[in-house]
Amino acid sequence: MKPISVHDIIIISLFLFSQFVRGLEDCRSGMYPPKGPTFKGNVTWYTVNLDLPPSERWTQVIKDKNTELITMVQTIKDLARGFFNGKLVDLVDEELPLIVDTLPQPFSDEIKGIAAVSVIPLGEITLFNIFYEVFIVCTSIVTEDFNEIFTMPGIWTLGCLWGGIDRIKHGL
Repeated sequence: MKPISVHDIIIISLFLFSQFVRGLEDCRSGMYPPKGPTFKGNVTWYTVNLDLPPSERWTQVIKDKNTELITMVQTIKDLARGFFNGKLVDLVDEELPLIVDTLPQPFSDEIKGIAAVSVIPLGEITLFNIFYEVFIVCTSIVTEDFNEIFTMPGIWTLGCLWGGIDRIKHGL
C-alpha cells in the first residue's frame, strides 16, 4: 500500500475542517445591498485580459489590493499558528508549493504570478486558491451566447486536483 502524501493530508484536513465549519452559521437575509459601519463603498470593477500570459493576468488586481491581501493572509496565519505549535504555517509554506506544478494550466501559472506580484509565499497563495474549492467543493462558470447556447468555459473543482474533469465524458 502506498504511503499517504503530504498533499493528500492537506486536502483531507481542509475537507474535514470545511465540513465542521459549514454548519456553524445560519442563513442570513437582508444583507444586500451592503450597509452599516463596515461598508467601504462599491467594489472595484476589473477586466482580466485572458490574452495575457497566465502569470500576468492578475497583476493589476493584486497591485491594487495587495495591502488587503496581505492583511487577510496574515490574519489567517495568526489563527493557524495556534494549531500544531505553529507547524501548520510551516507545512503550508514548505510543502504546498510542491503541488502547484501538478495543477492544470493556466491555474498553475496564474497562482505563481499572483505569488510573485504579491510577495506572499507560493504555498500560502496556493492554499487560498484551493481553499474555497474545499469549502464549496465545486465552482464553475456557465455562459450563454447570443444564440442561447450554454457553455462551461471553465470548471475548477476538486476533480482538478486529482486529474481534472473530462469535458467529453461528462458532457461539458
